[in-house]
Amino acid sequence: MKRIIIVLGLILLLALAACDTMGPTTQEALPTDIAGATPAAPADQATVSAPTGETGEGQTETPGANLQGVTWEWVSLLDPMGQTTAVDPTRYTVIFNPDGTANVKADCNSVTANYLTDGVNLTIQLGASTAVACPEDTQDVLFLNSLSAAESYVVEDGELFITLRSAAGTLIFRTGAGSAAGQPDQASPTLTGVTWEWVQAVTSVETIDVVDPTRYTITFNDDGTANIKADCNNVLAAYTAGSDGSMTLTMGPSTLMACPEDSQVNPFLAGLGVVGAYSFDGADLLLRNIAADGGVLRFRAGGGTAEPAPAGDILTGVVWQWVSTTTPTEEIVVADPTRYTIIFNEDGTAGIKADCNVGNATYTAGEDGSISIIPGVSTLAFCENSQDQQFRSGLSAAALYFFQDGDLYIDQFASSGTMRFANGGAPEAEPSAPATDTLTGVTWQWVKTMTPVEEIVAVDPARYTVVFNEDGTANITADCNVGTATYTTGEGGTITITPGAMTLAMCPPDSQATQFMTGLSAAAIYFFQDGNLLIDLFAGSGTMHFAPAGDTVEGGLPGKGTGGTTVAPATALVGPKWQANNIVKPDGTITFNDPTRYTVTFNADGTANVQADCNTAVMGYTAGADGSLTMTPGPMTMAACPPGSMDQYFLGGLTNAMGYRLEGGSLLIDMLYESGTMSFSAAQ
Repeated sequence: MKRIIIVLGLILLLALAACDTMGPTTQEALPTDIAGATPAAPADQATVSAPTGETGEGQTETPGANLQGVTWEWVSLLDPMGQTTAVDPTRYTVIFNPDGTANVKADCNSVTANYLTDGVNLTIQLGASTAVACPEDTQDVLFLNSLSAAESYVVEDGELFITLRSAAGTLIFRTGAGSAAGQPDQASPTLTGVTWEWVQAVTSVETIDVVDPTRYTITFNDDGTANIKADCNNVLAAYTAGSDGSMTLTMGPSTLMACPEDSQVNPFLAGLGVVGAYSFDGADLLLRNIAADGGVLRFRAGGGTAEPAPAGDILTGVVWQWVSTTTPTEEIVVADPTRYTIIFNEDGTAGIKADCNVGNATYTAGEDGSISIIPGVSTLAFCENSQDQQFRSGLSAAALYFFQDGDLYIDQFASSGTMRFANGGAPEAEPSAPATDTLTGVTWQWVKTMTPVEEIVAVDPARYTVVFNEDGTANITADCNVGTATYTTGEGGTITITPGAMTLAMCPPDSQATQFMTGLSAAAIYFFQDGNLLIDLFAGSGTMHFAPAGDTVEGGLPGKGTGGTTVAPATALVGPKWQANNIVKPDGTITFNDPTRYTVTFNADGTANVQADCNTAVMGYTAGADGSLTMTPGPMTMAACPPGSMDQYFLGGLTNAMGYRLEGGSLLIDMLYESGTMSFSAAQ
C-alpha cells in the first residue's frame, strides 16, 4: 500500500512539473529557506533513539534499522519543478551508521553528518566537509541541500525515499552495488593498524598526484601516536580522532635527511600539519584541512598492516659503525667508521668505542621507534684527529631510530641531526667487558700511562706488576716494594682497586712507584686491546697500559725468574711441617734454639697449624701466584711458656708475612716493611 501511495505521489509531482514551460533542469538549488534549514534535533543529540516499533509479526525493531548498513546511491530528485536525475549515482551516496552518524559522499567531496529518526521522521545535520572543486557536471550542492531538508523517509523494495520539508520534493535512492537493504555493507575501514599510503592532494588551486605512494605513509597507533614516513625521513606524531570525524595531528621529532630531487615531502608534511578532520571514501582515507582552503589528502591502504619500529632482535647483537651525521646546516662524514661503534645488548646496556676510547652506556628502545642512550663510564685518552666528541654527543641526544636499506638511523632531539650507522656484523666477543677469568691469573706489567698532557713510560715494566686473583684480591709489586689490594669489577668493564698493606722500602732514585700506585688507586674502567690490558683512570687523568709478563711457572700460573730463587705455586707450601731456623733482620740474626718447637704446616684448605713453643694456633693464609703470602691469626692457646721462649718472635714474624719463596729446599718468608726474612726447613 505504501508503495502505491509513493508512486502516485511521484506521478502527481511529475504532472505538476509538466506544466512548467521551462522544463526540467539538470540541477536546481533548493530555496534558501529549505536548503539552509536546521534539523529539529541539536547536533549533540543526533543519535538513533526513538520508541521501538512493531514488525508485522509482533517483533520489535530498532527505529531506523532499515536505513543502516546500506550504501544508498542517489538516483533522482522529484520536486515541483520536475525531475532531476543524478548523472552518476555512485558519486552521491549516504551510509547511515548505527551510532547516529552518517557518511556522505557528494561527488568529489566527503561529508560527516549526524541523523535522528523514529522510524518515520528523519532529520540530517551535515558536519565537516572537504571543499574540493568537483567536475563541471557536479550536482553536489543540490544533493547536500536536499539532504539538509530531510523530513521523513520510507524504504520499499530496496529503494529509499526521503521526503523534504515544505513539500520541496523527494530524494530517491537505490541500494548500492554489493549491499542489500537492511543488510550490512562491506566492513568499514579502520583508522588504526593500517599503513596508509598518500596518493593525492587536492586544494582549491591544484591537484597533486603522488609519484610513489609507498614513500609517503602514516600509521595511526592505538596509543594516540602516529608513525610517518615522509620520503627519506621518519617523523613521530601524536593525534586525536573524534567520533564526529574531527582530528588533530601534532608533529614530533623528525629526521632531517636530504631527500632526492623528485621528493614530494614538502606538500605532504604541509598537508598533514593542518589536518582538521578525517573520513573514509570507500576503502580510502581522507584527511581534510577545514581551517584554510579545504584541501584534502587522499590515502590508500598499504600492502599490509603496519609494524612498529624493530625492537631489540634487530637493534641488538650488531656492531653498528657510525658513517655520518646530517644536520640542518652540514653533513659530518666519518673518516673511519670502524673507529666509532656501538653495540646494543639485550639487557639494556651498550658498549661504545669512540676512536681510541671505549666505554659503556644504558639505553631504552620503545616499540614506536623511540630511543634514549645514556653514556656511562669511558676511557678518556687523548685521540689525535678524532671525531669522538661529535660521536658521543650525538648518541646522548638520541630520540628516534629506524632502519633503511640495512642501515640504522638515529635521529636526535630538537632536530639537531640524524646519525647513520652501517652494519659491521656480529661482534667477535661479548660486547661487555671480558670476564674476570681473562683479567685474572696473569702478571700484568705496567708499560706506560697516557694522560691528556704527557706520556709516562715505565723504565722497567718488570718492576711494576699487578696480579688479579679470582677471590677479589690483588698482589702488587711497585719497584722495590710489594703489597696487596682488593678489587671489584662490574658490568661494562668498571673496576675499582683499593691498595692494602704495602712494604715501605726506599727504592732507587729512578723509581716510578708513586705514579704506578696513584694510577691503580684511580682505576675506573678496564678493557683489552691486542692482548694487552688497559685501565682508564677517573676524571680523565689518563689510561694505564699493561702487557702480560713472559714467564710462567708450573700450572700455567705467572711467575718470575730470580736466579736460584723460585716462586712456587701455593701447593708447594702444603704438606711439609716447616721448622723455623732463624730470622735474618737488618740489624742481626735471631736463631731459634730448638726449631722443632716452632713449626707451621700449611693445609690445602687455606688454614695453617702453628706450634709456637708451648702454644698452638690455627691461622688462615692466602698465597698468591706471584709469591705473595698473608697470614691471619686465629684460635690459639694462651699458656705461659718457659723463660727464654721465642714464641713472640715466631708469631710476630708469621703475622707480618708478606711473601714466600723456595731456595735450596728451604722456605723463606719475607716480612713487611723489610723487617726481616724467616728461614724454614722441612722436618724429617
